[in-house]
Amino acid sequence: MITKALVASNSPFESLLVAANFKSLGIEVLRINNATSFDLSEISTFNPDVAYISLGFNTLGGIAYADHLRLWKPAIGLVFVSDTPIVQLLGFAEKEFPHGAQLILRDSVTDIFVLQDALHSSVDAALNRDKMSWVKTRTSTNVEAWNTSFSVLSSTQIETFRLLAQGLSNLEISRVREVSEKSVEHIIGRIAVALNVTSSTRINQRVKLAREYFRIAGAPLD
Repeated sequence: MITKALVASNSPFESLLVAANFKSLGIEVLRINNATSFDLSEISTFNPDVAYISLGFNTLGGIAYADHLRLWKPAIGLVFVSDTPIVQLLGFAEKEFPHGAQLILRDSVTDIFVLQDALHSSVDAALNRDKMSWVKTRTSTNVEAWNTSFSVLSSTQIETFRLLAQGLSNLEISRVREVSEKSVEHIIGRIAVALNVTSSTRINQRVKLAREYFRIAGAPLD
């Protein structure tokens, strides 16, 4: 039975909203809003059964924070919240997630039943050492129903797109990706064609691509 949950989020509003929903389910809550390091003292005293973690949680990052929790308590349930179902857009790979991790979209956190399902599924999945999975929802932002032009991009294009939006030049991207600068130029050109993003006299193509990235990814990168 789940009686205690840790909530780790950069957003005080989200933290309060999720905490209120958990409390309505009879679950005690410990909120962590600003963690630049992993402090086990308060957490171990509280001893949560599950943790609700924003993927972009502060300087540690949500997955790194979850890894610390699992080292302390291997069976703790883990629920991650993401702005997009394509986690690569946020700089993560699905293989990085701890076993049993349950993922939900941020638009779903207002649904108390989705949260309840995610919590209980995360505990069972942790015990069974299942692979990470998305929690199904009844909303239009259901992962399976999520419809965006990003679905036409390859993994290489998505990673290049993420680096472009982060502000890297073509030369810098080529060094990170270990390809030629000309290859990066061609990849960005194909991204622009796939997303139908063109330059204009007022806004150049690169800026428009970055704006499109943030629009669909849902939040700016740190």
